[in-house]
Amino acid sequence: MSDNTVKSRSSLLKSLEDTLDWKLCILCQECNISKGTLVQNTRSDSYKKLLDVVKERASLLDGKYIDIQEHLKEFTKEAFIEKKPVWHRSCYADATNQMSIESAKNRLQHAVLTGSYVEKKRGHKRKRSKMEDSETTSSSAYFTRSVTEPLTKTQCFFCQKEDGQTLYTVRTDNPGKALKKSVEISQDQVLMTRLNNAISPNDAHAIGVRYHKSCWTRHVFHVLRDAACNQGSSSQTDLPQQIPCLIELINLVDFQTQNKAYLPMDAIETTYISMLGGIDAAKMHSPTLSRQWLKDKILSELPNVKSVRQKDRRKPSVLYSPEACEEDMVYSSLLPNTSEMDNAKMLYNAAKLVRNSISTFCGKNNEIAVSSTKDDIPAHLYSLIRWILMGSEEHLHTEIRNRAVDRSALTISQNIMYAFKSRRQLLHTPKRASNPFRTPQSRENPQVLGLALTLHHDTRNKMVIDLLRAQNYCVSYTRTLLLETAIANAVVKNTQKFDGLYVPPFLKKGEFFSLPLTTRILPRILLTVKVQHTVRSQQCIRRLMHKENK
Repeated sequence: MSDNTVKSRSSLLKSLEDTLDWKLCILCQECNISKGTLVQNTRSDSYKKLLDVVKERASLLDGKYIDIQEHLKEFTKEAFIEKKPVWHRSCYADATNQMSIESAKNRLQHAVLTGSYVEKKRGHKRKRSKMEDSETTSSSAYFTRSVTEPLTKTQCFFCQKEDGQTLYTVRTDNPGKALKKSVEISQDQVLMTRLNNAISPNDAHAIGVRYHKSCWTRHVFHVLRDAACNQGSSSQTDLPQQIPCLIELINLVDFQTQNKAYLPMDAIETTYISMLGGIDAAKMHSPTLSRQWLKDKILSELPNVKSVRQKDRRKPSVLYSPEACEEDMVYSSLLPNTSEMDNAKMLYNAAKLVRNSISTFCGKNNEIAVSSTKDDIPAHLYSLIRWILMGSEEHLHTEIRNRAVDRSALTISQNIMYAFKSRRQLLHTPKRASNPFRTPQSRENPQVLGLALTLHHDTRNKMVIDLLRAQNYCVSYTRTLLLETAIANAVVKNTQKFDGLYVPPFLKKGEFFSLPLTTRILPRILLTVKVQHTVRSQQCIRRLMHKENK
């Protein structure tokens, strides 16, 4: 490379640097607060990916990326590392969106085939070019039956192609009537010509119509559905009984989304059908009730509510309110283009929240409890474990299954709390490298205490308790002996107050209590009370006789 070429390139690079404001987004060059904050300290791989994507989309003649490529074509990865450009997360996601790149490729291919390029906006059908309009006009003026290709019965009725897809055959009258009606609505002359080869236009079975499922959906199902929606919108908008139900549903969605709720469309549709009075009433809905129509109604009445598609395309869309949801944690997890770094950040924030709730949790102090309840663990930790075990379902079909999930969530949560390490423990430097962590007694919960006491009571096996202690399932063997000694001392101290009789702590003078009694247990209790009453009476008589003798 000559010196003149190097100088010219350096001067061009300098002029391009002057035209760009490196403090603004490198893609949009705008200071738009609605797009969020600028991404700082980006990895070097992201610079190279951005340059490659912009270059690829500019080669596909994709709108604004042609101008962006004009400003960035002289820059390299090393230059970006030196300049450290910034961008909005939304701009970067839009630039690297694979679906948008595929759409740009399809538009360019369409332009090559038709001889013209027509920009397609999202949510709108591509407008026909002048060349296509002229070809359609000229062809429609001279359309004859001989212009169309003859129908090949072994191929799809609509596309007349063999692409490996499964072919289905019309076998009943209803699909034949639907096919005739859709062809009349679309006024597709090619399909009308093929259908008129039948003895009766309604009898598609007579000519052995075969079709691909995707072609049938596009040419029959969608045409009939759009016609029904247009017919409903041109007539009276809603029946009188539908209007109150629709208003009530919109108010309910507004209230739930303002409370940071994420509502799937299948649940909204089920609620609306129940408001109407059931499936039979929904069939009489005008226009024809569909999930898309219901979503459009809600979004048109509630501008603050947005719709987002989930990662799993088989699941319905979700409605939420961005203004009510702080940081949009759940919303970002639903997006298909969320990076691994964003997912890791969400997990870190969730773990930080749960860890903070564990460190500030105050359990039952100075009490030895062996029965677990939800009060023994933080609510955030219990909710997280339950969501991991069974997802977003709140209740199962049977009570036994509900109790099984609750028991598993309580067990796992208490094990996590017992294995929790405070910041002071993590920063402490032990005197010996072999010294383990010491779990404070404040972290002991009914799970670890009850398991150790039960095993020692049933087996008296030190090895089993030490093995479970090594896995953080229960307290140590020494701690177990101390607990049993403390319980025994408490029982002895209790019997001293009542002359050798043990009275449970929950029994208090002047207060009622309830116990579940059966026909087998009740006679034993009455007999015990009678014997104890007789013994106490004999003791009182002996004391009186002893005093009289003195």
